[in-house]
Amino acid sequence: MVLAAACGGEPKAAPPAGAAPAITGAPAAAVPVPAGDVRPAGTGMLDSGAVIRGMLSNPLSSLADRRGAIVDGVVTGDVTGPDGRVAIPSGSRLDIRIDRLEAARNAAGPTGIVELSPVAVYVQADTIRLTGTIDAVPFLARGTNVIVERAAPLVIRLTRRLPRRP
Repeated sequence: MVLAAACGGEPKAAPPAGAAPAITGAPAAAVPVPAGDVRPAGTGMLDSGAVIRGMLSNPLSSLADRRGAIVDGVVTGDVTGPDGRVAIPSGSRLDIRIDRLEAARNAAGPTGIVELSPVAVYVQADTIRLTGTIDAVPFLARGTNVIVERAAPLVIRLTRRLPRRP
């Protein structure tokens, strides 16, 4: 599956040295790529420290989901590398691992633990392994159940550089 994001127009200028990668745009609709097309997007590189914004494709619940499970997510904005090229287009699929999803020990207060890790992002036909962290994940506590809503924002911070794709 290929996305129409960043498929044309003027090339983007590179951000200043040391600046965080730009993250722009709303999720793009997925469209098939005609045979013979060379990858128009998702070919740039990302440095360590780059940020990928995403969200889950389905909600999580401490009653149903377990540690170690891989769940789907989606990138919610184009991720542009230091060279100004789109490295990860909006709408790309993410694999997210549940590291901890613990319910509250009692219903007295909104407590619980949610820890997720990035595993991979799918850019066109490529599977790109991710090494990084996911910032604190917002969740709801309903009684002793911990729920992460589908639209909960995920902020992935890369701890390893992603090389330029051919």
